[in-house]
Amino acid sequence: MLLPRALTLFILWGSASCVRYRADFNMMGVTGWILFDSTEQKSTANLTGTGTCRFNISLTTFPVMYGHFPSPCQTSHIGESVFTFSVDQPQAVVNVSTLFEQHISLDAFSVLVDTCNGTRICAGLTSESRVRTWQARFFSPVAGNIYIRQVTGEAGARVLSDLRNVNQTRTFPNVTILVSENSTTSCNTLLGSLDPKSLTKLGVLNVGSSLEPVKSRLEISTLNSNVRIIVLNLTSSYMCAEIRSVAMKVVSAVVNMQRIKGYFTFHQSSPFDLTTITVNLTNLDRRVGPYHVHQFLLPEPNEISVRWWIK
Repeated sequence: MLLPRALTLFILWGSASCVRYRADFNMMGVTGWILFDSTEQKSTANLTGTGTCRFNISLTTFPVMYGHFPSPCQTSHIGESVFTFSVDQPQAVVNVSTLFEQHISLDAFSVLVDTCNGTRICAGLTSESRVRTWQARFFSPVAGNIYIRQVTGEAGARVLSDLRNVNQTRTFPNVTILVSENSTTSCNTLLGSLDPKSLTKLGVLNVGSSLEPVKSRLEISTLNSNVRIIVLNLTSSYMCAEIRSVAMKVVSAVVNMQRIKGYFTFHQSSPFDLTTITVNLTNLDRRVGPYHVHQFLLPEPNEISVRWWIK
């Protein structure tokens, strides 16, 4: 739903001097977490399944978008490395003061791990404080999503985009992103009486081809709290979209079969956050596991196919 009155994420809450960021891993046999503490200027790794050797850990430009790509760790999805360090073992503490000198906030980066057997795993890096995400969607002639993320306690925000051209006769290598402080929440009303001088420029976003969107990232230090609409400058025209809060996705699967009853519930706060699973089953008698989520539904409507084995 639309945010009431204004895009309140841009209200400044203070400095980010005491923020911790965490990446949780459960991929390709590697589990655990990597923590970055802005106060201690250190990174703590606690991983299993990486093998025993000296291996690299990198931060990359864009966050992992969970569930969107079959190979989420590709450079085309998470971007180039912005910082790399090495550890001698999967449980280690490393000084990363240089990292915090270069970046005020680490939210919405990815953490990429090159394991000892050559496997690459990745996870989104998010603050342990509350993070809110907003979205603006565009359709033509430039299509895609623009996300804005802000961490409670941080003054700035991140702008993340994946834009592409959809009009073959008129293409754009990039577009300028602006915001309007106009009180209207309607794009049609805004564009009908648009005063370009009233717009505030945030930066430039790249635009990809019709077959391949291109990602961009902007760090925004401050913005007025009255922002409701994002405007894209297409040189000779403008297009805009309303800013909406990204709602948490919640889906459930009800189980009532072979005397086993209960449910599975899946929660995801945003595309950049892990999905958490709540399992509540009765009459298992310690005989059930593991659980699989399958692509297609059961014959009964509105159920997710969950398969289990009785030992």
